Amino acid sequence: MSGSGEPAGAGHGLGKTFNNDLLVGNADQERARALFPALMPVLHNPALIALFQPHDAAANRAKRNGHRWGMVAVALATAALLLASAHEIYHDWPKPWPKFIGGIAALAGIAGVFIALLGGLHTRAKHHWLLHRLMTERLRQFHFQFLVEHARAIAHAAARSEAMPGVIAARDAAFAAFNHQHEGQLPAEMHAIVTDEADARAWVVAAAGTATPPAARGAKSAELRPLYDAYRLLRIDHQIGYADYQLRSESAFGFKSPRQQAQVLTFATFAAILLVFVLHILEAFGVAFGISAISGSGITLVATWLALVTLGVRALEEGLKPKREIERYRRYRAQLVALRARFEAAPDDDARFAAMRGVELVAYVEMREFLAVHEEAAFVL
Repeated sequence: MSGSGEPAGAGHGLGKTFNNDLLVGNADQERARALFPALMPVLHNPALIALFQPHDAAANRAKRNGHRWGMVAVALATAALLLASAHEIYHDWPKPWPKFIGGIAALAGIAGVFIALLGGLHTRAKHHWLLHRLMTERLRQFHFQFLVEHARAIAHAAARSEAMPGVIAARDAAFAAFNHQHEGQLPAEMHAIVTDEADARAWVVAAAGTATPPAARGAKSAELRPLYDAYRLLRIDHQIGYADYQLRSESAFGFKSPRQQAQVLTFATFAAILLVFVLHILEAFGVAFGISAISGSGITLVATWLALVTLGVRALEEGLKPKREIERYRRYRAQLVALRARFEAAPDDDARFAAMRGVELVAYVEMREFLAVHEEAAFVL
């Protein structure tokens, strides 16, 4: 989920590339092959990537369209209000200017409402975005949950290549079950997840249990070490890196990350309110001392315009939810940092597995919060 307002697994990782935790790109695969050659059959899942990429592209496209048209709708509605409020200025202008400007205001208002209803992020575009993003994150969860739940069998097979086909067969069977549960069922799945306060739907891969061959259940810590290293790099560190990426503030003029959006919108609101305050002070000064240039309807109109601009900025905040995104990423990052410390300090394999399951649980909860927040978001003026 690339870009602002995406679940934390969606993008940034090592080298500021996207989805390299799933080894989507050739360069990602080559790097992982150099680091974890024996684990590549399980770290690289071509069938999962083939399903992931169309959903990821569709989600990105729907999000871009929804945000673009949502902001256009807010801009048109704000322009309509600004023009309508200035009627007392242009109503005495020579014909046909009053009717022309009034018509422009009416058309802008109608177009804003039309775009909001048909193209805004709170309608079909938003729905498509969230459904496709849900699928990409469930695929990501499947990939790493399989590593966690079948860790001993994977480590055993990595050290004994003749056992790897059995692990891959188990993964393919689990993936087929996953596809049966999700493909064509995403609207119902999203509703179930958003209302899942007990985290009952967190796991898409069942515990290995008796599916792990007896010989693999005794896999020693030394055999598990490469898998631990791969999980920390591709899952934990990647997630922390993505949260850092979304919390970045590279430029005061940027508008991509939630922090940048919050900064720009907060500054715009503060500036408008400050100017309204200054205008009212000037108007009071003009009335007190009889200075017509800084008193009267002109000052009042400008103050009204600034108030309407503030309303438009508020509508953008409601559609983008940058402050909620910042809060979500900060909390998620703090949880992951704590789990990484717990993972690295684990005294035995069972404790380390518990930390890994903790990572998977907080990733699921973070995804659920993302879906819930943006299901409610709307560009409404």
